[in-house]
Order: sequence, then structure tokens, then C-alpha cells
Amino acid sequence: MKVLVAEPLAEEGIAKLRAEPEIQVEVKQKPSPEELKKIIGEYHGMIVRSATKVTAELLDAAQNLKIVGRAGTGLDNIDLAAATEHGVVVVNTPGVNAVSVAELVIGVIIACARKITRADAGMKAGKWPKKELQGRELNGKTIGIIGLGRIGREVAVRAKPFGLKVIGYDPFVTVESARERGIEPVELPDLLARSHIITLHVPANEKTVNLIGPGEIASMRDGVILLNLARGGLVDEAALLDGLNRKKISAAGLDCYATEPEPLRELVEHENVVATPHIGASTAEAQEQVGYYVAGYVADYLIRGVLQSAVNYPAVTAEEMEALELNLVLASRLGAFVSRMAAGRMRELLVTYCGQLVDVRYALLTDRALCAALRPFLNDVDVNPINARSLAKGRGLMVTEATSRAECGFPGMIQMVLTTDQGAVRVEGAVVGEGRPPRLVSVDGLVFDAPLEGPTLFFRNDDVPGVIGRVGTFAGEKGINIKNFALRSDGQGAAAGVVQVDRRVDQSQCEEMKELPGIRFVRMVDLP
Repeated sequence: MKVLVAEPLAEEGIAKLRAEPEIQVEVKQKPSPEELKKIIGEYHGMIVRSATKVTAELLDAAQNLKIVGRAGTGLDNIDLAAATEHGVVVVNTPGVNAVSVAELVIGVIIACARKITRADAGMKAGKWPKKELQGRELNGKTIGIIGLGRIGREVAVRAKPFGLKVIGYDPFVTVESARERGIEPVELPDLLARSHIITLHVPANEKTVNLIGPGEIASMRDGVILLNLARGGLVDEAALLDGLNRKKISAAGLDCYATEPEPLRELVEHENVVATPHIGASTAEAQEQVGYYVAGYVADYLIRGVLQSAVNYPAVTAEEMEALELNLVLASRLGAFVSRMAAGRMRELLVTYCGQLVDVRYALLTDRALCAALRPFLNDVDVNPINARSLAKGRGLMVTEATSRAECGFPGMIQMVLTTDQGAVRVEGAVVGEGRPPRLVSVDGLVFDAPLEGPTLFFRNDDVPGVIGRVGTFAGEKGINIKNFALRSDGQGAAAGVVQVDRRVDQSQCEEMKELPGIRFVRMVDLP
């Protein structure tokens, strides 16, 4: 496995990767987009920071890429939708640098309130600007925190010793959770109107672009201090500049800008702006931790299949993978089986989890089933759990999950119904114990007890004497060894058979078998 480190990473992270014998690490600092596109096909993993643009075009060239690790939190330089479609998992390190960012926030608040940077600049210029620099105390003021994730919460912890009253807005955080942390939860208009200090700690996305614009600034207190040390683009910079010039905003603290590394000069040079060059996470401690963790996430996924801190797929711990291992195999083989049984274009896959499987993270099982169902029909695409649902949606296949606690005869059972434009096929399977392959329990209501393992022939036939003999004779003539043979009748003139064989039967031989008297339908299933 080859991993490309495309931007500066703490030595602790590099060392962690190099400690893995299966991983070959290459460090290329900030390759140009053209160079990166030329070489990316060699790599299975890549680690970036904020400068490298992981675009759809780059991902098109990344034939072997399985994971992109973002050393940091922001993801605006990574095309997540394209990564998911290409089956590339994206991980980041949220919260690892939370303390460093929160400490900078407090420092900037104090600098804004006491005009420290103006005082320093005046002194260095040989002036004594004392009369111009009357500041304000923090004690007794209200700080409004927009976004109560890890960084927002760390800011709240550090604000209280200064005597600040903390209010917060976050539509994804419960009222109870906010109050437990000593934060008064409020709606955004209330926060804007009440706060003496406002600080933003939300991601950059289509919903948060220009979250603070002219209307929001107009609703704020006169003389408010406004901070954006989160992501560029959250604040309408023209409106911010206007607010500063009109004294509506007494001071602003900025570490992130709409255009980096060339921010709006008129804004950063404003005498009431404390501007820093995106250094929120630039502490030795934060960089060590970010590098160490992102390297670990990349290595764990590539080598052990363990997924942590993913942003486009649920995280999976080693313990969860071990607990689900047998049922992951069952779901995968059942998905392969049902997709080969069905004729026509797939329209809907309904997966029902029964018994004990109701209480597990069954979405992981569905993803494995989808992979196995789609792979035979998408030979030119690397179908994996990351992109399976996206690929299914793009091809008009609706995926539905359901649960049932009804008695099923097994500790846990999976039922799949695949509907196509020509009908529907229903199969059921279960895990029956350690060391035994998963079992096929039923096909379209016919009860079976057949192993879901190895090359498997499925056929439908007339319920007449001689079918087993004819199939056995045919196999013998073709040099096919039958390992297990299960035949079931529906009692109404039809039957079906599931036959495990020692090697794959090719399409021409399946067509020959279909010509045997009484045989209606034959399919070869390769169980993953």
C-alpha cells in the first residue's frame, strides 16, 4: 500500500505510517495540480491539509485511491460527493485541535476588547497612543457562540472564568446538551440581538455561506465584537467592512477569509480588525496530534478495514467489525445470490433484519449486500461500501431497510426482496454458528438448508421425477463435482434447486443445462 503525504505533516504522523510494514510512505510537499494528477494513480491513500484540492478531476485519475485523510477539520478543499461516488473514504480530525483554536479565540477576544494590536503597533512606531485606546472589560458581558461542536464548547469553558455569560445557537445540539455545559441555548436572532461578542464555529457549506450578512449585522448590538476563526466565507466580508466603518461593529477578529492566502486587504488592514493568517491550529501540540491521528486513521483503514472519523461513511471500530463479521459475510453472499436470481432491471432492494440483527448497525450489512449485488453488473467500477448506495441511486435502484422482531427460527436472519421491471425475488439467510458457512434459508417461499459458499448453481424446474438424475448425469459428463444438492418443491408443479459445485460453470454450460427436460431456468452464482 502506498500513501502520499501531499502537505506538511508532523513527524509523529510520518513515523506512525512508516511503522506499518505494509505501507510505503512518500512525502511530496504541495505538488502542483498537474503533477498530482499524473502521480495519484499510484497511491492507495493520501493525506492533505487545506491547500491541496481533491477535485472530481483528480479522483477520476486516482484508480487505486481508497482513502483521503484531512489533517484538520475543514473539508471545503475536498469534493465529498465525487469522493463518495469513486468509493474513496474521507476522514478528518475534528476536535483534535479544539483546544488550540479555542485558546486563540480567547486571545483574539481580549485583543479586540483592549485594542492590544493597535497599542503594540503604535508603540513600535514610536508613539504613545494611550488616549485612543480605551477598551472594555469582558466581565458581565454576553458571548454568543454560533456552533456548539468541540471547538465551540471549548470556547464556552474558557469564556466563563472571564465572567462572560455564555449563550449558544446550534440546530443540531439538544437544549439539554447545551444546558449541561452551562450554555443557554437560544435561536440565532436572539443570539445576534443579545451578544456583546459573537464567535462562529460552524463548517463551511451551502447553508452557512454568508451566514452573517448585512441583515444579521443590522440586528446586532451597537459596538459588537465579531469573530470568525472557523472557515472563510461564513461572514459577508463587504458587509463586515461596512459595519466596521459605521462603528456598528467595534472590532473584528479574523483567522479565516473568503480568499486565502490573498484576503481582502482593506479588511485585514482595518485598524479595528485583529487579523491572523489561519493559525488557529498552529500550535506544536495540535500539529503533533493532528498528524498522529490522521496517519492512524489512514493506516487502520488500509490495513485493517477499521474506519474512524469518516465524513462520508459511518465510522466502524475493530470491535464492531469483529462482532458483525459472520453477518457481513451472510449479507454479501445473500446480495450476490438474489441479484443473480432476478431477471430484468433492478428497481428496489428491500432488506429486512430479523431477531438479534434488529439491534446491530445493520446499515453496514446493507452496504455489503449492495456491493455484492451490483458488482456483477458494473465491471468497470470499483464498487465498495463507500460508493454502493450512491451507485445504486444513480442507476435507479431504491434501497429500503426494515426490521422485525418476529420469531424467525434463528438468532438473527436477513431477508432480501429484489424487485425488477420483470418481477421480484425473495431470499432469506442466516448465520448458524462459528466455523460454519452462512445458510440459505429460503428462496421465494421454498425452504432450503443449503450453504451459501463457493460456486453455486441455482435452477428452477418442473416438479417431475428424474430431474436430480439428469442434473447429476450432466454434471458428471462435464467433469463438475457436486458438493451439495438441495431440491425443494412448491407442491404445485414447480420446484427449485441449489447446487454447490467445485468450480464455476460457464455460461455456455448453463445454457446446455437449461435444455435438459424439465429445467426452466439456470443461473451460476459466484458467492464472494
